[in-house]
Amino acid sequence: MVHKAIVHALGVLIVLMMASSVYAFDSRRKGFMLGFGLGPAWSSYTQTMTYAGLPEEKSDRQNDLALRTDFRIGYGPSEQVQIYWTSKVNWFRLVNVYGDKVTIASGVGGVGVTHFLKSTYPSPYLLGEIGLASWATPFKWGSDSWYGLGVALGVGYQLRNHLAFEANITWGNPSDSERGLEVSADALSFGVTMNVIAF
Repeated sequence: MVHKAIVHALGVLIVLMMASSVYAFDSRRKGFMLGFGLGPAWSSYTQTMTYAGLPEEKSDRQNDLALRTDFRIGYGPSEQVQIYWTSKVNWFRLVNVYGDKVTIASGVGGVGVTHFLKSTYPSPYLLGEIGLASWATPFKWGSDSWYGLGVALGVGYQLRNHLAFEANITWGNPSDSERGLEVSADALSFGVTMNVIAF
């Protein structure tokens, strides 16, 4: 199932890279921009649970390989700066406390800023993002998502006009509470993506 999703996602990425409509903008960083990235990631997390004032229970730190997706939409006020809404999500599977194998979507969504060191490609760039961290089981009916503070920092290199390679670290502390049960996750991840950016 996961392999099929990866193949489909890679196919979409290749089609986007080859489609002339993606490049229908004016090819300048200044102005509207839209981007999508895909690549491998490493997710490291702990989960903490507290019930009705009892001592908290904290899991050991666990590490999983994940598929990272990266979406952004925004505006470039200049050839070297882009400001955008972004969503970086790691998709991986784990066995929950009930023994069920579930898909987790752990990510950071919020406002990001990218600064390119040169006004034309090829160019290295730096990015920073802050917003809402989430921890969810999107394919499990009736489950709640957890939310909290999230940040991302990264570096990248724009190889061609609409193609960039990026490495970044995300951290988030999503939590939830219901009827005296408080749960939280301390989620750290490192991901590498190939991004298609239309501007």
